[in-house]
Amino acid sequence: MIQLRITKIQEIINKEITVVQVARELAVTRKTIHQWLARYKRLGESWLYPKKPWPKHWSPPNRTPKWIERLVIDISKEERFKWPITIWDRLEDEYKIKLHPTTIFRILKRNHVRYHDKYVRFKRPSKLYSLWKPWQEMQLDTSFPLWYWEEMIVYDMIDDCSRTIKARAYKEKTVANSIAFVEYVLSNITFTISAIRTDNWSEFSKWFSKYLENIGIKHIKNATYTPEENGKIERYHRTRKDEDINYWRYGMSLDEANYRLKLREYYYNYKRKHRWLGMNGLTPIQKYHLCSFIKV
Repeated sequence: MIQLRITKIQEIINKEITVVQVARELAVTRKTIHQWLARYKRLGESWLYPKKPWPKHWSPPNRTPKWIERLVIDISKEERFKWPITIWDRLEDEYKIKLHPTTIFRILKRNHVRYHDKYVRFKRPSKLYSLWKPWQEMQLDTSFPLWYWEEMIVYDMIDDCSRTIKARAYKEKTVANSIAFVEYVLSNITFTISAIRTDNWSEFSKWFSKYLENIGIKHIKNATYTPEENGKIERYHRTRKDEDINYWRYGMSLDEANYRLKLREYYYNYKRKHRWLGMNGLTPIQKYHLCSFIKV
């Protein structure tokens, strides 16, 4: 690449080619070509070759003193899982030292305490739970089985305790379809649902909450941008996609989609064994019958 630039610059000097042609050929601006020409005439070819940087045997004048760096490292070890802003507060409150959080970040990275190549940030483990009363809380969510531009949306509801699933496809996600899906679920079960947990999308707006309140069901809304609070239904979406949705054909009708959802619902509730968090190899129906005899 360097030799190509030298060749093109020499051709421009010898008037064998124009600046515009070289700029187009090398995909740079004409201003860049003129800069190359000026440096070539003044410094020759040497400026094009990369130079090895000289080692630094000096300390910059604004370098943080060593004793403050050691203090930052000691505090970071005490506050292992806190951000640099916490260390900054402690330095200012306890030692009257004002140090920018960015400087603290650089000190920790330079001394390989945190934020280096092999650093793994600590994440607090999520609190997993499973209720022991069937139909106490249902998790409700929507998914696009094919693609976003396909006119099809699937409503899914899963029991937190037994993992029993209910699903139905609609053309779009609206409050009316959300209410229609809840009515569909209630018409197909003989039990009372205590609460339904949803996210904060528009199909679960205040009108949906008022509908649930009128029929005696509590509406629990997740915090914003926290899909992990609906973890069981989100995990079901992934399982269904891997096992079933990937084999759906594009352009299928709602009747065909609902037929496939019915088959999937029967297999998932009656045949598929679960081994995650309290299921112990039981099917959802088996877990339901087991929990029905347990007084909680």
